Amino acid sequence: MSLVQRFYDANAEHEWTRLTFEREPHHTLEFRVGMHIMGKYLPPPPARVLDVGSGPGRYAIALAEQGYQVTLFDLSGEELALARRMAQEAGVAGRIEGYEQGSAADLSRFAGGQFDCVLVMGPLYHVITEDARLAVVRESLRVLRRGGVVVAAIINHLGVARDGLTKFPEQYSQPEILGLASSYTLHVQVEQETPFTEAYFAHPLELRRWYEEAGAETIGMAAQEGIAGGLRERCRRLAADPAAWPYSNYLEWIGERSGTLVDHQFVRDHFRHAADYRQFVYDYLVGSSAPPAGIEAYLLEDGASS
Repeated sequence: MSLVQRFYDANAEHEWTRLTFEREPHHTLEFRVGMHIMGKYLPPPPARVLDVGSGPGRYAIALAEQGYQVTLFDLSGEELALARRMAQEAGVAGRIEGYEQGSAADLSRFAGGQFDCVLVMGPLYHVITEDARLAVVRESLRVLRRGGVVVAAIINHLGVARDGLTKFPEQYSQPEILGLASSYTLHVQVEQETPFTEAYFAHPLELRRWYEEAGAETIGMAAQEGIAGGLRERCRRLAADPAAWPYSNYLEWIGERSGTLVDHQFVRDHFRHAADYRQFVYDYLVGSSAPPAGIEAYLLEDGASS
């Protein structure tokens, strides 16, 4: 059994709760932005989706609830067992086409061109060698129909460095942590007790290169956490205010080829002027305290649009 499989078998319940609002508001944004991206780029239901590295099925179940036909594929048998239970509880078991266990580098049980969309939201950051990562990329494209969409994720190397400096700077005295700076790779020994398992933390442009060199076209790139990645305490403070949290969609920033974009439709729907939006972001994320006037001072009145 690999270290990665052992880790996720032991942490299946944690993976199910990790993206929930109750456990960590900051991670909820990761899930919401992921679903936002899928809603933007996926073909409409009942398209067939292969979720490679599905874990306990957070994305798979949410897509099944929208009418997609989903196959879950994961290295961890415990994660898949939990996903099966959760799909039944959610009432979407009839839209789940299968629960398959295996390596993301070998999808040979699936025919070429079988799926309209392939999600690769985890495997690429748990594959240590470049050859194995490229095998994952090639397999995800092989099982995709012509014109289909792959949504793939990495853990950003630069974000890991920032996270480490802000959350556990004392660990930078350890050789394996210092090695991240040059190798982008976290090596974990079997006997080690760590909060994570073996991982490769890529530069975002690596993800783009892997897929484009394999023959795919990049249609968009996005930061799932964005600026929220370094603002966990701010997110917790914002989440503690029930009136403010519904308006936290301003954290859903999508990075396209032209740069980082704001969800302008959200701004138009909820704020009187772009200047009010900018001030809102400053007060709640940069400023030292919440604005005295309260959140309603920034928003449209009586549902009127600007």
